[in-house]
Amino acid sequence: MKKQKKFRSWWLFATLVCALTIAFMAGSLNGEFLNWDDDRIIVNNPRVHSFSVANIAYAFGGLAFESYQPLHLVSYMIDGHLWPGNALGYRAHNLALYLGAVLLLFWLFKRIGLGPISATIGCLFFALAPYRVESVAWITGRKDVLMLLLALGSWHLYLSSFEEGRFLRSKRLCSLFLFVAALLSKSSALVLPAMMLIVDVAFFKRPLKRSLIAASPFAVIALAFAAALPMIWSRAEMVRQPISPGFTGRIALVGWTVSHYMTTLLWPFGTSPMYAEPTADELIRGMIVGYGTIFLFVLAFYFARKKSLHIGKSVGAIVLFFVALIPFLNFVPLYFLAADRYLLLPTIGVSLGVGLICEAAQRSQDIRRTGNRRGLSRATPVLLSALIPLYAVATVTEARAWTNSEKLWRHAVSRQPKSFYAWIKLGETLRKSGRPSESAEAYRAAQRIRPLSPIALGGVFWAELLVDADNHPSVSHELAEKLTYRFLAIANNAHELIDFARYLRKQQLTNASEVVLERLTAYVKPVNSAPISERKPLRWRRPAP
Repeated sequence: MKKQKKFRSWWLFATLVCALTIAFMAGSLNGEFLNWDDDRIIVNNPRVHSFSVANIAYAFGGLAFESYQPLHLVSYMIDGHLWPGNALGYRAHNLALYLGAVLLLFWLFKRIGLGPISATIGCLFFALAPYRVESVAWITGRKDVLMLLLALGSWHLYLSSFEEGRFLRSKRLCSLFLFVAALLSKSSALVLPAMMLIVDVAFFKRPLKRSLIAASPFAVIALAFAAALPMIWSRAEMVRQPISPGFTGRIALVGWTVSHYMTTLLWPFGTSPMYAEPTADELIRGMIVGYGTIFLFVLAFYFARKKSLHIGKSVGAIVLFFVALIPFLNFVPLYFLAADRYLLLPTIGVSLGVGLICEAAQRSQDIRRTGNRRGLSRATPVLLSALIPLYAVATVTEARAWTNSEKLWRHAVSRQPKSFYAWIKLGETLRKSGRPSESAEAYRAAQRIRPLSPIALGGVFWAELLVDADNHPSVSHELAEKLTYRFLAIANNAHELIDFARYLRKQQLTNASEVVLERLTAYVKPVNSAPISERKPLRWRRPAP
């Protein structure tokens, strides 16, 4: 009877975690498809609108959208069949997958040895963190929550295979299958074998040799995926050069990345869909903070061991965080240097650490009775729980920003005014919504960040051309697009730019011609003092062969 009552209490707390997750993430349901991958991967991609052999073959047949992640494409086919074109259905699917993953995480904490209250607090720190909204509210962020669900399912089956009973080999094979499925949803799951090994050794106290043998099939598959990743990323142009060249530049970038994610964990109330790239000075400061943080962790570990404190599990949680973060530390610089969604697996270690603190605090009374005064205060769980409402409010605010494209990018530029791509996406959104003047302002903000960017230059021209088109109905959007591509094609040819400016003036497209003249003034060295519009065409000599 006592065992049954305890089991019911676990389900009661699990239900509470799910209910709170739904309550504070529900704001993401009332939204539409966004112009950040939702349009190109789902809306404008008939391959994911229905189930068919050809569509499934397309998903598994090769690289698609800069990656090889076929399972998330297949998942959109389910939505396309059940509720075609209905963003609510797609968003509800995301939330359902996330709820399943949160529930599996809760039971994982139980397996590891946390009590129901500690597991609940730790799980809520994971489920309601503001940096989690991106993976749930963004429809094409589904690859993250699908990967998390499959990875945690694999982990549970792996742990079950150590228990006595029947079907142990079948459980290990099913665990391996789910691990491969997680990798086919998102490649960041390749750190799962290392995470399983850490938990085996630090929490279950299993012999290292036995754990290595058990994890070796997973590790072989993960290493094969890891070896293929740089090739896939390079082919999809997702790998970039470091901001500062050379080995020291890479070391600085890794330190800055650690600093960025530690700052996000300590202050998760300034999250953004996109982050600004660091300047050289910010890179150095971030490197100092990042490596300083790692040094402080090592120092704390040293003194704790010296004082014979029992910190094995706490160290395991910290190591779990850093190991899961390795793929995103920019050892191979990614196209987007930092993103909230990259914290999905690493923060399992953080939430586990929170649960361990609460567990230690709950047992402090027994520790004090034995004469040991090093126990944590029993008020610690209460203090940690007080942070959860702050997380929840920030999560609600963040979820509302993901309901439509304009809200999203205005939110992004308000949080990260130096983010080039956020301004570009805001300009694109405003242009497509029929507000070219505001669009031009957004593109100009992006141009101030990267003056040499052809994307920003073309955006400014296109938006100003649409402003002109309001007074000239003969200029269609199709013609505006063609003229924009023409402008970008001749952007470094002074002779053709002058001719193009004259053509635009003749067509009374004044704003667009001014953009062309600005290009000449900014990037072409003047050859005389006359106004550019009055100069003779420049004569270029063909270089000698």
